[in-house]
Amino acid sequence: MEKEILRMYYDLYNRNLSRLCSKLCGNRQDAEDLFQDTWVKTIKNIDRYDNKQEFDKWLFSVCCNNYKNMLRSKSRRPNLYDFTSNSEKDSFLNNMPNDTKLQEEYIDLHNIINKLNSKLRIIIILFYFDNLSIKNIAEILHIPSGTVKNRLFKARNIIRERMAGYEQ
Repeated sequence: MEKEILRMYYDLYNRNLSRLCSKLCGNRQDAEDLFQDTWVKTIKNIDRYDNKQEFDKWLFSVCCNNYKNMLRSKSRRPNLYDFTSNSEKDSFLNNMPNDTKLQEEYIDLHNIINKLNSKLRIIIILFYFDNLSIKNIAEILHIPSGTVKNRLFKARNIIRERMAGYEQ
């Protein structure tokens, strides 16, 4: 594939990929590593890309697989909001609701998402934070749509139960 085409793909999808990496990793350093690793792997394996599939779905699939490998290799679970700088923390806080009770729920919700296993966590992030459809998530993760629905249902129930526990 020519350099111009790769450059075009990079220009088209780097912002969305960067946002996905940030949401998956929760801190800038890990997100930057994941972003870079994803592009390196994408370029190295571009000959495996099937142009019948949308490029962004293939790219996100590479990213999600890299993220899973990163979790395994670090043998730690990164927090959705594990701040590495004051600006990251400020950005998180600026998106919080003004109401104190809602702020507490916002923080509780993100803490609960952090504690989900990676399969459920990825589904929640792709569905709610990246606004991807069930079909698109299935394509990205190479799993059936029914599996995505099942994991989404399971994650919602866990979140609902744990949020109820915070209220008590």
